[in-house]
Amino acid sequence: MVNMTISMDTELKKLLDKHPEMNWSEVARQAWRQKAEALELLDRLTANSKATDEDVMAISRKINKGIAKWHDEQRLKRKG
Repeated sequence: MVNMTISMDTELKKLLDKHPEMNWSEVARQAWRQKAEALELLDRLTANSKATDEDVMAISRKINKGIAKWHDEQRLKRKG
């Protein structure tokens, strides 16, 4: 396995530090995997398409917004 170094703002670091029980490396790994797999799916779906890279990125942004909205809704349900 390779190591990566990331940069984050101080505020985010403080938030993460509030939960030392979390394996933040695993959280990041899962998020990166999910994003990479979504991009791979887009590549496969658009392989024979006449869509431009801009079109693909627009679709990706819409998917990401939908996923974020779903996660926000789930979080609110759990708090409810």
